[in-house]
Amino acid sequence: MANRLKFPIRYKILAVLSVVVVAAVAFYLYLAAKLFYEDKTVLIYELNQNNVRTLASDVTSDLRRVFDKLKLVSGLVSETSRNPEIFSSLFADEDELVRVVVLKQSEDRQEVLFSHVWPKYLEVYKSTATDLDRVRERFPIQFQRVQELGIWVKNATLAEATSPPLFTVAVATSPTTLIYADVRADRLLETFSSGGIAKTYAVDSDGFLLADSDQQLVRLSKSLVQDSLVQVARESKVKSEVRRYSEDGHIYLGSYSQVGLGGVVVLSKVEAEAAFAAAERLIRKSMVYALVVVTAAFLIALFFSHSLTEPIQTLLEATQRIARGDFGQPIRVGSRDELAALAQSFNSMTVDLQSSRAQIEEYSRDLERKVHDRTVELERQNVAIKEAQEALVRTTRLASVGEVAGRAAH
Repeated sequence: MANRLKFPIRYKILAVLSVVVVAAVAFYLYLAAKLFYEDKTVLIYELNQNNVRTLASDVTSDLRRVFDKLKLVSGLVSETSRNPEIFSSLFADEDELVRVVVLKQSEDRQEVLFSHVWPKYLEVYKSTATDLDRVRERFPIQFQRVQELGIWVKNATLAEATSPPLFTVAVATSPTTLIYADVRADRLLETFSSGGIAKTYAVDSDGFLLADSDQQLVRLSKSLVQDSLVQVARESKVKSEVRRYSEDGHIYLGSYSQVGLGGVVVLSKVEAEAAFAAAERLIRKSMVYALVVVTAAFLIALFFSHSLTEPIQTLLEATQRIARGDFGQPIRVGSRDELAALAQSFNSMTVDLQSSRAQIEEYSRDLERKVHDRTVELERQNVAIKEAQEALVRTTRLASVGEVAGRAAH
C-alpha cells in the first residue's frame, strides 16, 4: 500500500492562519471601501449642491442688478429724449453695462427707440460700437422669446479671441417694446473660474453655454440642450437637485440649481472616476499595507508554528526510539506548556516501560533457569528408568535361563 501524503501540522496552522488573516483583511478592505465610497458620494453631492446654490445666488444677484438698471433706463427713456443730461449724469460711472437699446416691434421690423454705448470696456479689447453690431448680427434679439419669458438671457461672446466677453439681458416692457443690454461677462466668468475636480457651468435661456469654469468654451457658444443634466434641470419642477447619471460612457455626479430668471440654470458635475481617484489610491495603498501585514503574519506564524511543532517532532522521534527499545534518552522539551507536561508523561511512561521490561526479562531468565533444571532432572530420571528397565531385563533373562537349566537337570 502506498504511503499517504504527509502534511505537517505546522503547515496546517500556517494555512488556517493565512486564510483567516486574508479573509479578515479582505473583509475590512471591502467594508472600508464601501463606507468610503458612500461617504465620498454624499460629500460630492453636497459639494456640487453648495457650489450650484452659491453660484446661482451670485448669478441671480448679477441679473437682478442688470434688470433693475434696465427698468431704470426704461423709465428714463422718454425723459432722456427731452433732457439727455439726466441719463448721462445717472449712468456716468456705469462699469457693467456696455450698451443699452430700446426696441419696438412693429409688424415685420424692429425700430430702435433708444441706444447708448459705454466704450470703456470695449477699449480694453480694442473694440468699437461696430463690433457690437456684429455681435447683434450673430446673436439677434428674439423678440417673441423675450415676450414669452419676460426676461431673456443669451451668451453674446464671439469666437474671436479679441472679442470682449458679453452676454445679453432683454426685458419685455410692453407687448410691442423691449429693452436689452449687452453686459460685460468677465465678472460672471470669474465667478465660475474656481478650479477643482468639479466642472461648473451655466446655460442661458436657449440652452446655450453662458458661463463655464473653462472660459475658452464660452466663446464656442455651444448648445447644451442635449446635455443629460441640462435636460433634467430644464424639465424638472424642482429648483435644485442632485443626480447620478451616465453620459458618453462615463458616470457623473451632478447637481443643478435654477436661477429663476430667464430659464438660466447653474450646474456642476464631477466625473465619478475623478471623484473617487483618491479613494482608489487609498484602496491600493491599503492593499499594499494589507499585503505587508499578511506577509508579516505569515512569517510570524511560521516562526511560532516551528516553535510549536518542534516539541511534537521531538516526541515523535522519542516514540520511535522507544518502539525500537531505546529507553536510554529522556525527552527534553524547553517549553512550559501542555507539551512539556506531555513530555514528562512520556518520560514517566518510558521509566515504567523500562522497569516492566527489566522485570519481564528477570522473570524470563528465572523461568528459563527453572525449565533448564527441570529438564536436567527429567533427563536424570529417564536415565535411571532406563537403567532399571535394563536391570529388569537382565534379571528376567537370568531367571529364564535358570528355569531352563533346572528342567534340564531334572
